[in-house]
Amino acid sequence: MDPSNWNDFSGVDIVIGIRSFDGQTYDTKPPSKLINAWHAGTPFVGGHDSAFKQIGTPTEDYYVVTTQEEACDVIADLARNTSQYARIVQKGFDQAKQYSRHAIAQRWVDLLKGPIDIRYSQWTKRGVCASWHAAVNAKYAYARQELGRLWRHLKKSQAS
Repeated sequence: MDPSNWNDFSGVDIVIGIRSFDGQTYDTKPPSKLINAWHAGTPFVGGHDSAFKQIGTPTEDYYVVTTQEEACDVIADLARNTSQYARIVQKGFDQAKQYSRHAIAQRWVDLLKGPIDIRYSQWTKRGVCASWHAAVNAKYAYARQELGRLWRHLKKSQAS
């Protein structure tokens, strides 16, 4: 595996993301390894990280193990049972759709054009200092313009 493509799991049969076997939830760690495995079509065997459990379902779209022996058993089962391997890969692909560039960009658009836009409009009607209001308004307009540009770029790249 090329070190410069550290996040490319497509040539890997199984991704193992176990920080420890002590049941610790590592609440400050993101679920990046799980999402990358889903996108690559690779089964994921992880520990008890809370981020994995927030976005995935153990035994449905990834595996949680508590011992080295259990990890070895899951890996051996996946190697022997091709239908189980294919099922977990398909579930991962289904989950990965929620974490595509397009889906994430859409969530940002919905957030910025929805609740943030509404609260900003309410805030501007409160009669804040005019010069500060104008400066914030200009930055907000620029941000909306850039978001629109990014959205058009994503749609165009998705069409090709």
